[in-house]
Amino acid sequence: MRKLTLFIAVYLCLVQVGSSQALDKLLARSEGYLQARSAGNKQEMARFVPVNKRPLFLEGNPPPMSKAQLEGFDFTSDPKTIIVRYTATFTLPEVGPVTAPVREPWTWDGKEWFIKVDDTGRPFPTTNSA
Repeated sequence: MRKLTLFIAVYLCLVQVGSSQALDKLLARSEGYLQARSAGNKQEMARFVPVNKRPLFLEGNPPPMSKAQLEGFDFTSDPKTIIVRYTATFTLPEVGPVTAPVREPWTWDGKEWFIKVDDTGRPFPTTNSA
């Protein structure tokens, strides 16, 4: 019985350590993405996009972004998806600079975190609403 209890305790510790390492990776990768995004470096930004979505992503033309500030993570019901929250200033044509909050889903593939992009290569869906 003691061996079983010890095994379960060790297993739970390893699972918790593995999860925290995954979150550490998400923190580092999301910060790296925001730096590349703020610098307008699409090639560097593409490192954070799943390989099969990179060609579509590179075809896009996102508005210039600056002053990105990571705010936190929101957990979802899917343990492999976490929402990264940040605030940034975007320069929109004919409008000028606009500061806005952003929520982008990131997915864990078992080895690395990647920003989730839709089938058009955009990291977040667009709508027709204002």
